[in-house]
Amino acid sequence: MGDKTQVRYALTSDGVHIAYATVGDGFPVVAVPAWISHLELTMRQAIAFPGIQWVFFDSRGAGLSDRNLDDYSAEVRMQDVEAVVAALGLERFVILTGSAGGPISLLYAAKHRQKVAGLVLYGTFAAGALVPPDVHAAIAALIKADWGLASNTLSSLFLPGATQVEVEDFVELQREGANSRDALMLWNEAAATDVRHCLASVQCPTLVLHVRGDRVVPFEQARLLAASIPEARLVTLEGIRHTPGPAEVEQWFAAVAPFLESIKERESIVRRRQLAFRTILFTDVVSSTPLLTQLRDVKMREVMRDHDAVMEAAVTGHGGRVVKTIGDAFMAEFAVPSAAVEAAIEVQRAIREKFADSDVPVRIRIGINAGEPIEEDGDLHGASVVIAKRLESAADTNGILVSDVVKQMVTGKDFDFEDRGPVELKGFDEPVRAWAVRWA
Repeated sequence: MGDKTQVRYALTSDGVHIAYATVGDGFPVVAVPAWISHLELTMRQAIAFPGIQWVFFDSRGAGLSDRNLDDYSAEVRMQDVEAVVAALGLERFVILTGSAGGPISLLYAAKHRQKVAGLVLYGTFAAGALVPPDVHAAIAALIKADWGLASNTLSSLFLPGATQVEVEDFVELQREGANSRDALMLWNEAAATDVRHCLASVQCPTLVLHVRGDRVVPFEQARLLAASIPEARLVTLEGIRHTPGPAEVEQWFAAVAPFLESIKERESIVRRRQLAFRTILFTDVVSSTPLLTQLRDVKMREVMRDHDAVMEAAVTGHGGRVVKTIGDAFMAEFAVPSAAVEAAIEVQRAIREKFADSDVPVRIRIGINAGEPIEEDGDLHGASVVIAKRLESAADTNGILVSDVVKQMVTGKDFDFEDRGPVELKGFDEPVRAWAVRWA
């Protein structure tokens, strides 16, 4: 494997080391292993796709990850996905999976709805064994007795009509990817898994792919997934086996590529909208000119350094960005309105505490508005910015005054507002309805 596919390790919340690697650059697609995997072998079939970053990993008990563990349930293996996502710092991504990786992916998508932009489910299920119970029991017994022979037997199930080379590659992957003990545990866990309870909670666009005539996962499983996941659609494939061979991978990917492109475009639109709409926060020190006269320049600068430190900590701590400082005024932006209100409350409380025992009477006013400002060289301009500044000027000493649009966007959050009615703002013909935030 080249420099771009070097194996790294993520640590799960229960202390398991998970091997992972990435290929390509662009929008992330996390490939959750189907059953048994081995990074150095499975990545041979990775297809480069412009604008896509593939994320591969070995689940616990397989490949280059920790083995010989005591629990391989879907709920526990979901922690493997969480660890890899955290290690890479992924915010939004597509999950692509098949076979026994489906239940793990469905659990993750239901739990982390804000992170999963799309879900590709290929030849997988929500409940039940990969094969009928009698076949499952026979294979389990064979895995326990002779893992090598079991690997050969499984190749006829997953790769019907395979060439000798395909069989050899499949057997190598199984035998290198897990020992007999872990393979048996993983096989039995697949049969015991039932995640039907979480299907309605999967809220992302989902592509369910089913191979016509699949001998491993029956059509009923694909129909259940497509019918139970709110944004799912079903596509039936012809002429591809449950485990696509090298000659079938490109055909299989041709069915997936349009879905990935649609997700990329959808996410791009969402990001543009998020970047366009901002919440602007303005603060200013009350009676700063008399304070400057009282303290003189050097002392005032020391006081303002403490003030600025409080401001920056609150803004960045709530995911905001400091836009600029203008003398003793402060301007920041937030993507989420509730984060701006939370930051304003934290600022007022921190300023009160910071200067509680001081002979310097530092007090501030805060104004908050939301809209679509114009951005130039990192600065923000436009009516939405001016309204935030005017609300700051209209706020009480130690007060936080927000526009009606901000108040409406944080409805349902645990904030206490006082209606100040229409407020006349300098430079605007129409008054703006404003609300004071009770924070003390």
